[in-house]
Amino acid sequence: MVFGTLTQRYDSVRDYYRKIDKYTRWSGISDHEKKIQFLRDLSPENKLEMKRLGLNRPLNDELIETLEQIEVKKNDMLLGEDIYNQPATKIKPKESSSPASQGIITEDVDRIVNSRIQALQRGLQLQTSQPTQTDL
Repeated sequence: MVFGTLTQRYDSVRDYYRKIDKYTRWSGISDHEKKIQFLRDLSPENKLEMKRLGLNRPLNDELIETLEQIEVKKNDMLLGEDIYNQPATKIKPKESSSPASQGIITEDVDRIVNSRIQALQRGLQLQTSQPTQTDL
């Protein structure tokens, strides 16, 4: 059985799991089919994490909680809230009377976005270079 339009898209992994769980209970399908449906329309990022964690793990609250923690950490990194990469001291900006210095300008946004992308790429490179349990 396939729930045609049910995909994770913008839902958190927890919300997506709740929807899958609700529909599978209503339709009375097996846990195996439930897991297949869950994996089928999981976001690409979470599919990658599922593969890294091991596809043979049971689809239960422990797995969902692990995926949820990974999802939150990634979102924090994207938003720049990674406490381990924050500067030790804050730098006070120079005061200026020019209009550009009184707010964020396009160049600032570009610089911030590019630095976040680079940080994410470095993090992904580190993750892919570390051996997983299945590699050992």
